[in-house]
Amino acid sequence: MIDVESIRRALPWAGGPSPLASQSLGAASVLSRRHRLTVRRIRDYDFSTHSDRDLRSSLHRLKGRVEPAAGVDNSLEVFALVNEAVSRRLGAWRLFEPNSAKGALQGYQDLAEQIIDASPFRDRIEFYSDPDFLDGHTFERCIAPMLQQMGLDSDEEAIVKTIVYVAEKSRVSQASGIMLPAEFYRAVTARDLDRVLIFHASDEQLLVGLLLSERATVEMNAGEGKTIAAAFSAVLHALSGPSVHVITANEYLA
Repeated sequence: MIDVESIRRALPWAGGPSPLASQSLGAASVLSRRHRLTVRRIRDYDFSTHSDRDLRSSLHRLKGRVEPAAGVDNSLEVFALVNEAVSRRLGAWRLFEPNSAKGALQGYQDLAEQIIDASPFRDRIEFYSDPDFLDGHTFERCIAPMLQQMGLDSDEEAIVKTIVYVAEKSRVSQASGIMLPAEFYRAVTARDLDRVLIFHASDEQLLVGLLLSERATVEMNAGEGKTIAAAFSAVLHALSGPSVHVITANEYLA
């Protein structure tokens, strides 16, 4: 069994504010050297210009073409795609949670609520009859006048429009089925001056995902991100062909 604390001590680039000097630390050190380049190669991928739909399509494209082994190019691409998706869902998506801190973006939530209260799109019969209405141009044209009156720039408009869209879409769809454009995530990153909606999986979580993919057993303490680490390996194995079951003794993790 490998414990994350040993990995942390052996990874100066992933440690805390006072990393140890590089030195031989036995098995954990050998392990860290073997995986250090792999983690960096995952970080080298950039899917920030992909929409959520693009990310999903890219994963589907890789189905049946990946091997659950560290260092294989397709496997690294899977990890990078999952990393982007996790960063979005645990970062920018907190903007849609009622009780979540929004920092500098709270004002955009208030503007979006004005549009939701007015609901100019509810005057259209298609709103009630067309299941794809919210994903079409008519919905955008309905809210465009109010957005223009607010005097928003392109980033601000993307944020407010998306908040309204998600609020309405969530009434008829599961969150997992709501696909957002890359422009929204770029706008949130640019406007989130307090960085309260930014999330990045740690190098340690990526490393644990790699180890799990190699069928290693890894011990993680509370708060070290077991759920996130397991997601990388679970998706990789699912795309390789076999069914995947994630077992937890904890309702919160489930």
